[in-house]
Amino acid sequence: MKIEEGDFEKQSETAKGEKKKRVKTSTSDCWKYFTKIGVDKDGKERARCNSCNRIYLTGGRKYGTSHLNRHIMKCHKRKTEDVGQMILDMQGKLKGKKIDQVVHHELLSNLIIRHNLPYKFVEYPEIRTWINYLCLDAIMISRNTVKADIGRMYINEKIVLKELLVSVPSRICLTTDLWTSINTEGFISLTAHFIYLNWKLNSKLLKFCHIPPP
Repeated sequence: MKIEEGDFEKQSETAKGEKKKRVKTSTSDCWKYFTKIGVDKDGKERARCNSCNRIYLTGGRKYGTSHLNRHIMKCHKRKTEDVGQMILDMQGKLKGKKIDQVVHHELLSNLIIRHNLPYKFVEYPEIRTWINYLCLDAIMISRNTVKADIGRMYINEKIVLKELLVSVPSRICLTTDLWTSINTEGFISLTAHFIYLNWKLNSKLLKFCHIPPP
């Protein structure tokens, strides 16, 4: 079959036209949260947010997907877990971390001890709202639970301190200190001082007691 030169040119133009008509596949993660609604009367394509139904221009070099991603981050009707998933999809490097409740309890106990906070700190509504916003898997505990956790932590630290004092190669010196607080309550403490294997002075508080008057 002989193909004329003009026919060959027409076939080439047809093939080029078909390539131009091919629609580029949407690979951006924002399309998990938007739906394309087609071209409007002005010839511009639009997309609708699946949560708040707000409509945005899209398509072409002028209207990309950056404004769609910005909307997802601040959409007031978007669920928190959806935003978190979107961040993971966009970055591709972050992985969800499962909360270890034991470590969660220990960190809360250390926070309360170090800053002398009340046990009911863990029941403040603002704290619970903040923790729930950061991670839905983190289960906040009650004041009774954190009190029990701190009690167990005290017993464990007491055992560790006893084992340390037994292993001290040098002598142990004991000192006491007595003082009155701002509300005129009396207190006394017992502290152990010793040089350990690293030749550094260590001071460990052994006892802290309230002294009732007189």
